[in-house]
Amino acid sequence: MDIFVFTYNGVPKHMARVAQLEPGNTYQFRVVVTGGQNQGKSNIITFEVL
Repeated sequence: MDIFVFTYNGVPKHMARVAQLEPGNTYQFRVVVTGGQNQGKSNIITFEVL
């Protein structure tokens, strides 16, 4: 699985795209913020590919 984090002039756009997910599987994701006021790990979200 590939995870892409997009930036503009070195500044993150607060968006990620996950590729190559397999149908019928369930995936869990979380965001890790480094630096700043909201630093830390996000809650985990679960996503099922139909």
